[in-house]
Amino acid sequence: ESLRLEYPYIFAAPGAQLSAPLKIEGADAAGVTDPLEFLFRARRGEDTGTGRNIVIIGGGNTAMDAARTAHRIAGREGSVTVVYRRTVNEMPADQGEIREVMEEGITLIELAAPEKIVTDKGRVTGLLCSRMALSGIDRSGRPAPQKIAGSEFMIPCDTVIPAIGQITDIAFAGDPGLSVAERPYMTSIKGVYTGGDAMRGASTAINAIGDGRKA
Repeated sequence: ESLRLEYPYIFAAPGAQLSAPLKIEGADAAGVTDPLEFLFRARRGEDTGTGRNIVIIGGGNTAMDAARTAHRIAGREGSVTVVYRRTVNEMPADQGEIREVMEEGITLIELAAPEKIVTDKGRVTGLLCSRMALSGIDRSGRPAPQKIAGSEFMIPCDTVIPAIGQITDIAFAGDPGLSVAERPYMTSIKGVYTGGDAMRGASTAINAIGDGRKA
């Protein structure tokens, strides 16, 4: 409100800086690590708090970044496994990222979805998953994963990094203050425009730059 008193136009592009929450049993256990915080700590050279047997959930660029970083931290005596509910062909990550993950020898389990984080005394000891089959098309236009009954299996691990998406923190503007109105980039607040991740969801830097120019 104070900015609106001084400026006739405001462009708000806070980015998708929050990790989407993992909503399964055991998600609050010790050993479940926020992917962005994990990457920030690794980049700063700080202790990431991860163990030697790490499971990454997801198929986007953040998941691939987390997998490759975890692979270096775990070392030869550790293991890194990526779990994705569709196949490699449906992964939203850049093809180059996926290729590098596979070339580095990181285990990739396709058509598997997390069911429960198994714990012992509050700490992660494994990830219970179900096998999936693709059937039909979902709302995103991609093949829809369907659970195969009785197909549960366990992945022993001491760390789970759920990189299942990112969301925008727009609490400062109110909800749905920054939602796009009838025209692109124009929000429901007069004189306030938005773009990048705040408008389109987690995307790329170049899309955000383009949105800024167009707005």
